[in-house]
Amino acid sequence: MGATENIIINFYNQYGQMIGYKLTNEQAKKLQGLEYAESCFFNPIKDANGVYFIFNEEQESGVFDWLNNLPKAQYVPPPTPFN
Repeated sequence: MGATENIIINFYNQYGQMIGYKLTNEQAKKLQGLEYAESCFFNPIKDANGVYFIFNEEQESGVFDWLNNLPKAQYVPPPTPFN
């Protein structure tokens, strides 16, 4: 399991919802694959509604000032092939 997936699993609010930072498609494309710390790369993840998200470690990287203004939203995991 990758670092981003670990962040997702560990970032639940008190209601059991996964909360992340919502990106536009353009923002997600701009960030994808960029290194924000040594051997750590942005990897926006698309939820079940087709919305891209990043999570705490990526948002708090300070690489771009605009990351501080991203709206928080509930991440809805896509269904697994077993559902």
